[in-house]
Amino acid sequence: MGLVTLTFDFLTLKMVCESHLRCGNFLRNLGRLGLWALELFATYATNRQKHYPNYITFGSSAMCNHIESEIIRGRPFGGLMTLIKKEFRNLMQTIHCEERFTVVKLANYLIINVYLPCVGTKDRLLLTEQLFENLWYWRERFVNCECIIAGDFNVDLKNCHDDVSLYINSFMNAHRLSRCDNLSQYCGQPTYINFALNHQSCIDFILASNITETSCFEILDPDINFSDHLPICVTVTCDILPNRKSKETTNNALLPCQYFFTLG
Repeated sequence: MGLVTLTFDFLTLKMVCESHLRCGNFLRNLGRLGLWALELFATYATNRQKHYPNYITFGSSAMCNHIESEIIRGRPFGGLMTLIKKEFRNLMQTIHCEERFTVVKLANYLIINVYLPCVGTKDRLLLTEQLFENLWYWRERFVNCECIIAGDFNVDLKNCHDDVSLYINSFMNAHRLSRCDNLSQYCGQPTYINFALNHQSCIDFILASNITETSCFEILDPDINFSDHLPICVTVTCDILPNRKSKETTNNALLPCQYFFTLG
């Protein structure tokens, strides 16, 4: 049985939205993609499915526990959510989700969406170390898969004076992970831009275990963006064994499969 080529666009997207409906409208405007992994603020995890009827939703809302235990004060926050087009259900598997990372398997790729603690968070370095140790536990359970770790790292990985940056770079070297932007024209360009504070930095990243299967890294600047973070995108191409059960997800049985999905 021969191999089939699988190509997909992989996008990290951070959304600040007032409602699931507004977020759903934004996703429909980007329409070409089939899997979304979002970092959401000021939103709830309840009643997700009715707002995204064409997607399987998978994620966790950090607000739920706070709403149940105390009055919300300060800046609102949400959590992480992954949306997978229902037509891809035979190629994917939901693995694990926490407030700060989710794990989904699609074909032979383990896709991990992360949201790291920001500067000023208590025990920030310890939380970061625990997060990477926990997500790598799942990576080691799927050793035959390639791996992508992407999202809001809340740190510039070129900052040699930040303990979190030093730890992540050490982790990448130890586990042979590569930054997808390193060989692109966008390397080091800002992904976070706050005009009110007159501040910008490069703090969103996509890391890959097999950099040879990634290409076309981009920092996008969409007309509609409810966040001070810019989406980042990379194209991944890999070979998989054809599966009769997933026949409905192919564009053409005689041509390479083309799947598009999003993370962020």
